Amino acid sequence: GKLQGYPVFSAATRLLGFRRFGGGVQVLTRAEIGEGPFMAFCGIGNPRAFFLDLQNWQIPVVRAQTFPDHHRYTAGEAQALAKAARAAGARAIVTTEKDAQNLGEARFGEMPVFVAVIDLEISQEAEFWEAIQAQIVANAPSRMVN
Repeated sequence: GKLQGYPVFSAATRLLGFRRFGGGVQVLTRAEIGEGPFMAFCGIGNPRAFFLDLQNWQIPVVRAQTFPDHHRYTAGEAQALAKAARAAGARAIVTTEKDAQNLGEARFGEMPVFVAVIDLEISQEAEFWEAIQAQIVANAPSRMVN
């Protein structure tokens, strides 16, 4: 009811690939990071959505760990994650781009860490951008010409 009078669009996440943490910006394919299995971790507002996305993208996860939203990771936590991944039989770790920013200089030893590069796919994209433009125009201050 609160959205009556507003345009509503649906969106879905789409996996573009993976970056190796600490390895630059090159995007790797699923085949390039290996078959796994993987350990996944995140400190985001809706961790369940990330784990479900991994499942939907057929990324085999043997262990998942959550942290509070906006969590800043310590070196000790990175080492604990690597140890937990090894104990679970994971060949690598997967996390989000947001979490990669919060890892700082943390290192995981020999355990590879991959950052999921995710895009948002909006249904009716052309109409979405038209609605945005209409709001910008409607809210722009009118210019008075003297």
